[in-house]
Amino acid sequence: MSVKRVFSYIDSHVNEFVEDLRTLCVQPSISAQNRGISECVKTLKCMMADGNWR
Repeated sequence: MSVKRVFSYIDSHVNEFVEDLRTLCVQPSISAQNRGISECVKTLKCMMADGNWR
């Protein structure tokens, strides 16, 4: 896949990528304290299962 096609894909899906990033950023997790890690994993698994990520 050419770089041009990659950037075109990113440009056409930017809102979806930003929404996915927002979802992950608001998910509280602190690995050093083992807080919220399993919840974060569940969120990520759901996002991937929904087909948002390949």
